[in-house]
Amino acid sequence: MLFGAAFLLAGCAVGSPRAPAPPFSLTNQHGETVTNADLRGRATLLSFVSAHCTDSCPLYLATLRAGANAFRDAGGETPRVAIVTVDPDADTVGYLKTYAAAWPPEWLFLTGTYTQLAPVWEAYGVTVEKRPPRGWSELGQGYSVAHNAKVVVVDESGRAARELSGSWTAQRLTSVLEETRRGEEASLGIRVSNTLDNLLRRCGDFAATYPAVFASIVLAIMLPGFVLSGYLLQTFLRNRLDDRGSSQPPPNDGSPQARGACPAR
Repeated sequence: MLFGAAFLLAGCAVGSPRAPAPPFSLTNQHGETVTNADLRGRATLLSFVSAHCTDSCPLYLATLRAGANAFRDAGGETPRVAIVTVDPDADTVGYLKTYAAAWPPEWLFLTGTYTQLAPVWEAYGVTVEKRPPRGWSELGQGYSVAHNAKVVVVDESGRAARELSGSWTAQRLTSVLEETRRGEEASLGIRVSNTLDNLLRRCGDFAATYPAVFASIVLAIMLPGFVLSGYLLQTFLRNRLDDRGSSQPPPNDGSPQARGACPAR
């Protein structure tokens, strides 16, 4: 049973933070080459979206913008924002230039070839999968892009200081930016929350969507093993105590037998 739980959780290990941030060389919406070294000197919010996404990605970027603006309004230096595409087939330089007009002018929207982007996705822990749309057939056309949501906070020295995955608020991003500015370690609450978020998402969509149910399943698998282990340990200790008691020499009460003398005839 314990082996079953170990197998279930085998793919859930959370990797250690990367420092420095993995390098990249991509092209922005103006056709200019941008590397990670160009972003040093100021905190950078690095995220991964599709410019052709019309539902979750714009909301994600709006939350990112709100958190960055709140940090600026609180007296912090406005962070750079670099958005890496997960759909290079559609997110061309020309399209990104049009798309960028709806966002702050200093934001960078980065694209490239699959050869350039695939190592960046992998280095930053972003999974990208092209899928046919619902109802797709051999006569149909088009695709959708599935990817995990993530923003990496890179400090002014180019180190990947923080990582926010899944669902997070603008207030949380502002707090993380403030901690990054002070050069402090993330608070315990943020570390635990990030670890749990990453753990559940690495365990799959079901675990991330229904964490309580997933935890109950893991507990149900592991509990009998813990009970059995406790019973075996208790039995082992009890037998050891019994063995010690039976091997003790008889008490010396001063009688001839106690002293080893032969009994009188």
